[in-house]
Amino acid sequence: MDIKSFIENYIGLFDKDEIKLLKNPHYEYLQIPNFTIKKFKEAYTELEFRKFCLHNPAGKCLILLLNGELIPELKTPNLKFKKNLALMNQIIQAEEYSAFSQFYFVNATCHNEIANSFKIGKKNLPSLIFYNSQYQLFTRFDKKFTQDNIYEFLDKMLSSKLPGNKIEPKNVKFEFKNCRKITKISESIDFERLERIKLGLEDEDENEELNLPEDENKKENQNKEKDEI
Repeated sequence: MDIKSFIENYIGLFDKDEIKLLKNPHYEYLQIPNFTIKKFKEAYTELEFRKFCLHNPAGKCLILLLNGELIPELKTPNLKFKKNLALMNQIIQAEEYSAFSQFYFVNATCHNEIANSFKIGKKNLPSLIFYNSQYQLFTRFDKKFTQDNIYEFLDKMLSSKLPGNKIEPKNVKFEFKNCRKITKISESIDFERLERIKLGLEDEDENEELNLPEDENKKENQNKEKDEI
């Protein structure tokens, strides 16, 4: 790990309080990445991702979630990962998409905590998230990952005034990981099935493991109870 990554991900980030994060001097002095050719940048450090996407005053961040399942023999992302990233880079280089403030891609197989934040299971990858930081709203791409469908989604996001579902930046989880060293694939969460269960359209099987993401509020309450004891 290089010094820059160490500083951005560890110094001042032990406490994940969002207000303290905004006051972090390393957060304040981060410079916006400058690309001569518009392209997706990997969400690698938490401070940079939060500052230029989740807190960006320009308000229009596009997040590309890719299936980063590794080729076991080579321990590198599969060919579809590279193909889909290249396709998206080609698409956004059109002049009309300059209205988006930032473009980030995420290895969502490794960073399953980000995928879980937006309720995207592994079977739904690759996918896109449009995040409007001004209003803390997001919209998921929910169609087959084809060029025509992607164009339709992007055009809709640029023309729509307040699309999406509410999510505060503090509820978008990001953990620093070296994805090149992670060979075990995370279990997939079937968010669509969970939604059907909530609506009473499907019965929950007690013997089936749903791999639910950990409830942060429940965890915090449990820690408080332990402290009181």
